[in-house]
Amino acid sequence: MWYNDGVEGEVMEAILERFEAEHPEISVTLDVVPYKAVLESLPIQRAAGEGPDIARVTDLGGLSEYYLDMTTYLSNPDYWRENFGTFLSWLDPDGSAISGFMTQLTVTGPYVNKTLFEQAGIALPGEGATWDDWAAASREVAGALDIPIPMAWDRSGHRVAGPAISMGGHRPSRRGRDTDGISILRRGSGGILRQNAVHPRPSRTGPGRGGVCDGRSAGPACLADLCRRRADDFASGL
Repeated sequence: MWYNDGVEGEVMEAILERFEAEHPEISVTLDVVPYKAVLESLPIQRAAGEGPDIARVTDLGGLSEYYLDMTTYLSNPDYWRENFGTFLSWLDPDGSAISGFMTQLTVTGPYVNKTLFEQAGIALPGEGATWDDWAAASREVAGALDIPIPMAWDRSGHRVAGPAISMGGHRPSRRGRDTDGISILRRGSGGILRQNAVHPRPSRTGPGRGGVCDGRSAGPACLADLCRRRADDFASGL
């Protein structure tokens, strides 16, 4: 079971073709499905004792009870530990199993349209600047250049991690961790939005995909969750 996040499926197809040519006794079917199927259907299939032999997943630790520990089947387990050891614990949070490898990593961070700041003659906020400082500066740039969207925030849930952790939050685990930083971010993001005309960028739009991160936003695109606030909260940013 495989979902595409770009063109990596084509790369995997080519790899599998070479693999099958070298091992004609093995046939691999790459079943490409929507991401929603991996997120919602796969856990149900595995709980029922069904599902694919191999799957590309994002809930790494959450599905760990269904993973096969490949350690005894590998000719060189140390190769895996040396090259993938940093991420193996993500697949087996409570053990040391070798259950798979990462196909990609997502980095969360802000993008700043420096050119627009220069055109407006406004300095970029310096070290130690807060999100309110960035929002205010972006709004000033937008006003000077008649730009409708000063700042954009990605509302995808997993994007909340960076800003939330910077405000003191913790990633919840099975043992439970406090999430004060996430609560602070949710309260703060609403204030930033209402006061600074920030646009809640849908997750399907992003760098290279069109939308408000393709040059029409003056400031940083903060990749964060926006708590599913009502559309009228954002009316001034549209």
